[in-house]
Amino acid sequence: MFRRSDVRLCAYKLKNGNKPSEDKEWIVPEIEKVMLEEDTWDSFAESWDVVVTENKITRVATERDEIFINNTCVEIKTKISVGIPEEEVVASLNPRQLNIYSIVKTNYLGDTVDWEAYNETWGVKLDLGSGRTEVYSKKTKKNKVDIAKVTAPTPLSEEVKQEKGSLDDLDEDLLAKIKNLLKNKE
Repeated sequence: MFRRSDVRLCAYKLKNGNKPSEDKEWIVPEIEKVMLEEDTWDSFAESWDVVVTENKITRVATERDEIFINNTCVEIKTKISVGIPEEEVVASLNPRQLNIYSIVKTNYLGDTVDWEAYNETWGVKLDLGSGRTEVYSKKTKKNKVDIAKVTAPTPLSEEVKQEKGSLDDLDEDLLAKIKNLLKNKE
């Protein structure tokens, strides 16, 4: 029913003072249902945000303290690892920690959150640009780009050789000028 991109686009349009497209206007009342009294469209993505699943829009407060986020996840992991049922752990969380729990649970890539695997197979990071807390898999390989190979310029003399074949084929006067230029460039 809900597409994350549609819901967030509507919210950002309203934040910027624009109206969503007519075919997406039905989403606005659905977002407004989860907004708190103090929430405004101007403060969207700064003090509050939405997490979207197929059947539900959830309002969350933005969290900007990465250490607190990590400590909360470690606390939940530790309690569950020693055998405390998840329901009891959740009941013991303060509202700020419960917000972190909700964000992780909503954004987790599997069916149920494997809290005991936190920092082993998955982690949480704060995207400072958007202010969003993101859950990521540590199993995903990142391609490393060797910038030196990509950006290393070919010496100008090599480019001239590739273009003309040989410097010896050029007019002597022109050849002297090119050699002089190349000496100054290298």
